[in-house]
Amino acid sequence: MRRKAEAADSGRSLGPRRAQDVEEDDDEYADDPVVQELLRLDRFYIDLEQKLWVERQALERKYGALYAPILTRRRQRLAAVDVPGFAPEPSQEGQSSSSASTAAPVATPAVPGFWRTVLQNSGEFQEDIEEHDEPVLDYLRDITSEPLDESGLSGFR
Repeated sequence: MRRKAEAADSGRSLGPRRAQDVEEDDDEYADDPVVQELLRLDRFYIDLEQKLWVERQALERKYGALYAPILTRRRQRLAAVDVPGFAPEPSQEGQSSSSASTAAPVATPAVPGFWRTVLQNSGEFQEDIEEHDEPVLDYLRDITSEPLDESGLSGFR
């Protein structure tokens, strides 16, 4: 069995396999009853896989809409300076208030360095973050992603 040549040649992600994408190879086992049964089982499996993919896409859209207000609230909360218990650091003696106001802004004043800490604690990213990356990560206000197209097969941005 193999996927159709034109799909393989395109070099792009195909999403779930489809039963019609499975071709039988011209080989000595093509007429073998066991091979024929295995091909039928594979087609059933692929059909179920396709249904799963469609349902998963629908669930991701549904829950994406449910997540949106929560993520918006998180972004607002991280950006809030008037969080109870949050007090800006007192300015050092001899430092004018104008120089204190020119200090670098904090992207998440409620929890400074929030996204840097999240990424450093992430199993997926922690090994990739180097010391010189840390100051830059402190400027992150939010991290989001969205699919490049409706199918979700082309990747995300």
